[in-house]
Amino acid sequence: MVTLKSIAGSAGALLLAVLVLAGCSRDEAKPAPVDPAPVAAADGSLPTPAAPLPTPVASAPGAAPSGIPQDSNDSPLPPPTRAPGHSLPDAGSLRVGWLTATVTSDGSGNCYSLKTTDGETWAVYAKKPVPMDQGDQVRVRITPGKTPVSCGKGKPATLVRALISPR
Repeated sequence: MVTLKSIAGSAGALLLAVLVLAGCSRDEAKPAPVDPAPVAAADGSLPTPAAPLPTPVASAPGAAPSGIPQDSNDSPLPPPTRAPGHSLPDAGSLRVGWLTATVTSDGSGNCYSLKTTDGETWAVYAKKPVPMDQGDQVRVRITPGKTPVSCGKGKPATLVRALISPR
């Protein structure tokens, strides 16, 4: 009696053999077409040979239609363009960095109000509760911008890291 393991093994070996043989096959190169011999005209003269036809160049992916790659020195890529009406973001306003501040209100939940040494007020949201109390001197790293919760008056920002001065 033939077992299922031997049938599966035989079928697997046969499939592997077919795949190996199929992978070894290759397309044969076709010989170039031969031009027919020139036929002499009625007066016995041979026709002048015409200019040879250009051989087609296989274009690689990313190549220009002429066959020259777009990233070659002969044909540099055009400079990138920005759609009209779009301006560059102000990188300075995207990431403030570290601030030295005083906690003016510990708020509710994960919201804090901070007043920096230069007088700016920040409404800061923390993803996790931070043990900051009103009056604490802190050094914080924030990312300005919209927060998922409105944290009151001041510029909105997200709290990334906080260093709290010991009392």
